[in-house]
Amino acid sequence: MKRILVFCARDWLNPQAGRVEQYVHEVCVRLAAQCNYVAWVAQSFPLFGHGVRRPRTELVDGIQIARLGMRPLYRLMAGMFLARIEKTNNGPTRFDAIIDCVTGYPLPITEKTQIPVVPLVFNLSPKIQASEEPPGPVIAATDEARRQLLRAGFPESFIVQAVDGMDGMDAMDEAHQHHLGSDARQQLWDKTTEIILATIEDVVHSVH
Repeated sequence: MKRILVFCARDWLNPQAGRVEQYVHEVCVRLAAQCNYVAWVAQSFPLFGHGVRRPRTELVDGIQIARLGMRPLYRLMAGMFLARIEKTNNGPTRFDAIIDCVTGYPLPITEKTQIPVVPLVFNLSPKIQASEEPPGPVIAATDEARRQLLRAGFPESFIVQAVDGMDGMDAMDEAHQHHLGSDARQQLWDKTTEIILATIEDVVHSVH
């Protein structure tokens, strides 16, 4: 069992959640179903007529959600949250790995924690440039993310292509999707999760 801390600015219950949050939710549900402990750290969100206010913390689909401040404060509060985790990250409750869901810029957390960080990249700002020796593997959630990582100078050997359950289906025409049905989509997500978990296990093993 692995204890995995996921930083993704929105959770899938946020009214503004989209494709990124769907991807992360599909993966996290499967990780949790495999007896891994998954904690998702997200921003809080206002009501604005969108229904019931969600609590600061809740357990949904086997995933522990922790909601911090509003979006402008999320990056700052994520760092503060991680600082608290660092002080208590030992014994049976310690986290084995962090997944940083990147949509533009990664969180500035790599140098603030001894927990291995695995970036899961959906979109990378063109201003980001790779160091000559990245600290570890980077997961590309889509083909476009992989191209962005290569343009940023990440060595191809450091990039892990995670099969995207949505991209894989979207690439098929409507008739082909109907023929394959939901089972094929679920198999794509299972494969995505398998790749991500294997990457986490490799990273955790390399630091011990």
